[in-house]
Amino acid sequence: MAMHGGKVKCLKLLLLVVGVGIFWLFCDSTFRRHRRDRIKLKDTGRPVQSMVESTVKAVDTSLPNNTESEHLKEKEAMGLTTSAADSNRTGTHSPGSCIKGFVQKKFREFMPSFDRDMHMFITKAYREWGVLGNSSDELPFDFSREDLLRLDTLLNLLPNNGRPSIKSDSGCRRCLVLGSSGALLEKGLGQVIDAYDVVIRMNDAPVKGYQNDVGSRTDFRIFYPESSTLNQADLDTGAYYVVVMYKSNDLNWLQAILTKVKPTGQFWKWVAQKLDIDPAQFLILNPQVLRVAGREHVRLQGRWPTMGLIATTFALHYCDVVDLAGFGYGSSIFNHYYERDKTGGQPVGGTQHNAAAEKDYLIRLLDKGIISHDLTGVYKDNHNAT
Repeated sequence: MAMHGGKVKCLKLLLLVVGVGIFWLFCDSTFRRHRRDRIKLKDTGRPVQSMVESTVKAVDTSLPNNTESEHLKEKEAMGLTTSAADSNRTGTHSPGSCIKGFVQKKFREFMPSFDRDMHMFITKAYREWGVLGNSSDELPFDFSREDLLRLDTLLNLLPNNGRPSIKSDSGCRRCLVLGSSGALLEKGLGQVIDAYDVVIRMNDAPVKGYQNDVGSRTDFRIFYPESSTLNQADLDTGAYYVVVMYKSNDLNWLQAILTKVKPTGQFWKWVAQKLDIDPAQFLILNPQVLRVAGREHVRLQGRWPTMGLIATTFALHYCDVVDLAGFGYGSSIFNHYYERDKTGGQPVGGTQHNAAAEKDYLIRLLDKGIISHDLTGVYKDNHNAT
């Protein structure tokens, strides 16, 4: 009887083990099928489908053939889906979905020294940063001790204190850095440009009369005294005016504008004598942006970065997704959309700049998918021709 009882116990134990095994196989099969049907994002855990608000027509990121499919898969995995029109950079384009921190993540992979927390604008707390006025550099890369005294006076005249308030509906900034090349003409990109969360313009490029091709919105206009508009009618009361200090006298110019007196000092061309803008709309760009742009991002060998490179560097820090438009020159393209001038495909800028090095750098950012699109496509055409 004892032996019979032992056999019964063994049989029950065997049945229990078999039952547990069958249950485990069922759960494993169900889990695998669930994973196949519900792909999740690595970073957020949210289904890909819930991250995409709509399928948009987009222009190609202009990647080399050996990295194109890999980059498109990555964009899809992060919720930046595009339509079949993604095979061309030119054509109709609408800003797509936005992933917070996308461009900073991509750029840090490309350049590990990238500091996304660098201050973009000078505030009254700049001495606490411990980085300005401590080097042997002068403007445009750093302030001298004398410059800092002028800077303190300027900051007392600027109520904004370097904290612009621009909000997007999603809390994620899709930015367009808009150059002034004649490549913008007859593209009809106006509505596309205005659909971005942030539109960054440069210098004195006008808007009125060109809205169909260049849009009507401006959130930031980055400029320096010699590139300030001379036409008060072109001023935008809704934009922030970001002043780049290339030299010490630029500080004096801004103080004169703010205090409504006639600017004095030497300038290489005529400068605006007044700008009817609320002082709260002025911002002073941190010269570290120029130093990083011209010495780390692009090796300019002592030359100054152009406004296009400065604006792009700002966007890489400030925005979550960055596109370009109106960049690039060509023998059949006007230098500026508002001027009927050509220079045989070469930009005007003298010996202070290195436009060729900057162009190669921007093409690399497009190739790496750091800058998502070149809406006017000139850099793609130049790249394919080389």
